[in-house]
Amino acid sequence: SSLWLDKWSYLSVNSILPKGDVHPTVENQLCGNITASRVLSGTYYLTCPTYVKPDVTLTILPGTVIEAYAQDKHGRSPLLVVERDAAIAASGTKSEPITLSSVYPSSVLPQRGTWGGMVLCGKAPVKYESNIERIEFCSYGGKQLNDSSGTMTYVRIWYGGACGGCNSTASMGGLTLAGVGSKTVVDHVETAFSLEDGFKIKGGTVDIKYSSSLFNLGDAYDFSESYQGRLQFLFGMVDQGGDHALNVDGDSSSVSFPTFPTIYGATFLMNKETENKGSSLVSFQNGAGG
Repeated sequence: SSLWLDKWSYLSVNSILPKGDVHPTVENQLCGNITASRVLSGTYYLTCPTYVKPDVTLTILPGTVIEAYAQDKHGRSPLLVVERDAAIAASGTKSEPITLSSVYPSSVLPQRGTWGGMVLCGKAPVKYESNIERIEFCSYGGKQLNDSSGTMTYVRIWYGGACGGCNSTASMGGLTLAGVGSKTVVDHVETAFSLEDGFKIKGGTVDIKYSSSLFNLGDAYDFSESYQGRLQFLFGMVDQGGDHALNVDGDSSSVSFPTFPTIYGATFLMNKETENKGSSLVSFQNGAGG
């Protein structure tokens, strides 16, 4: 950073100081409700919780970078939420991936929990076939097995997982998929250095291919609330700060509708110190299967 406070001020030492080349404007800032379809191309700054509202599509073009602030003026962690009946069209490429990252300078990265993360909320079954749930950020669930929340291909989500301003029971993954249906495309998506889980999947039927979850503080992949999708080519690395590579949590009171992911090919690596502290590579709980 070219800022004169860099490398010696409290703000710099505690990773609060953004890069010196950050210049938010009305045009390149994301904050609040997105109520009309919009196309993003270039560099943008996520400065507060941002919600893609129903009947709106947010299109993110290849190579686009979204850099998030740590918190807004109310102490809330910025995050990007795609609500039920809204859609995301984020189709990056191998040579031009879409990146959601931190506004912090590279000198203080990697660092977990520098912003919130990304949340997709759909209308696929959760817990029980017609159940509608609500997390801190949106309602999710329903009866539409083949619901679509859009497309995410070649998308990288780094340094998220913070939940500033959330209630005490809420938590964020790098990418949270809540009640997301099987017509949603999630292909070549990576989460890294999340303060919580990398992929947090709460119910739904979404299929996932070619996913990477790296160095997250919680689980690399966390499944719950009767998720019943398919996954192929998973990769996860769990370092000494992490928990499980794969955590599958069922609902013992709903044996007829269990959490049951179907996985075709996965590679998981765990730090020996993580294993020594009692965390297993894979965990199944409360009647879950897979």
